[in-house]
Amino acid sequence: MQAKQSADTLNKDAVFAEKTLSAIKQKLATAEREAEITRKKSEQARISMEQAINQWRQASDALANEWGKTDRK
Repeated sequence: MQAKQSADTLNKDAVFAEKTLSAIKQKLATAEREAEITRKKSEQARISMEQAINQWRQASDALANEWGKTDRK
């Protein structure tokens, strides 16, 4: 009788461990998806920043050229 109770307890523990493992795997998959989304957003932000810097440099160069022309007059 005690062996049966022990087996039942171990079986319940195994079922609980499997459910816990399944939940952890699901959380990991969710975290991996969120990490990938974050990586993509970060890359897009980096590209946007580089474009803004390039536009700023072009505008600065154009302004410097205009100021240079004005000084000559």
